[in-house]
Parts: sequence; structure tokens; C-alpha cells
Amino acid sequence: MPLPLSELARADAAPTMRIGEIAARLGLSHRSIRHYEDEGLITPASRTPGGFRLYSMRDLQRFLFIMSLRPLGFSLEEISRFLTATDHALDEDPARRQAALEILDEFAEIVEERWLDLKQQLDIADRFRTYLNREVAKGSGDAGEGVRPD
Repeated sequence: MPLPLSELARADAAPTMRIGEIAARLGLSHRSIRHYEDEGLITPASRTPGGFRLYSMRDLQRFLFIMSLRPLGFSLEEISRFLTATDHALDEDPARRQAALEILDEFAEIVEERWLDLKQQLDIADRFRTYLNREVAKGSGDAGEGVRPD
């Protein structure tokens, strides 16, 4: 889970992790990491003299935000907007910070709606799963029982 904004501001920005470490920590493929970089969602904090990407704890947090938003159906453009707002929420300029917090509030409302939709879908799936498990437990011997002819 990403750090709260108050702690994110203090997250280490020193580039210390290679792509393999980020991938292992987050369960992402190297390809996904490069894709997010190609899409402009993340930029490695730096590179080694040999050209290897180096990421910081702040970068790790950005990946966690991306990973939290993707399953909720947010587009890469929306995720980019969220990440920009997150950056600006840490800004010293009060007006910029307030505008960013309003955007984050919008996201909070959308996430709540999407969570409720997903919860409803899971409830339906759970009931159907229970039904199937009960029917399979009965076995195939009762296959025609309970079926009414038209």
C-alpha cells in the first residue's frame, strides 16, 4: 500500500534500486515497468554509468499508486493526472496544493463508486460460486431432479 501523503514527502529520493529489485518487490515484470516509463508515468531517479535504471523509494511509491489504480479501471491518462496531483499535493505553494487536493478528492469519490460496483460484482460471484459448489457437492446423480419441463 502506498504511503500516506505526509510520509510520502519524506520518502527517500536517492536512487538505489535497479529495475530487478523494483520488479521483485512489487511483483511487476520488467516489461510493465518499462511500459509505465514509456507512458511517462514514471522516470527512473537516475541511471548507472552503464545505463541501468535506478529507482528511489519515491519511485516505488509511484508504482504502488499505479498498481492501485489500474485494477479500478483508470486509464493511463487518468493515472498520470493522479500522479501529478499527488506531486502537487506536496507542493509548498498553498494554491497549487489546494488544487491538487481537490483532484485527489475527485479520485476518492470515483474510487468509492468503483469499489461499490466491484463489491456488488463480488457478491454476485460469491453467491453463484456457492450455488455451484452446492450443486457439484450433490453430484451428478441428481442431474434431472428439480428441473421442470416447459
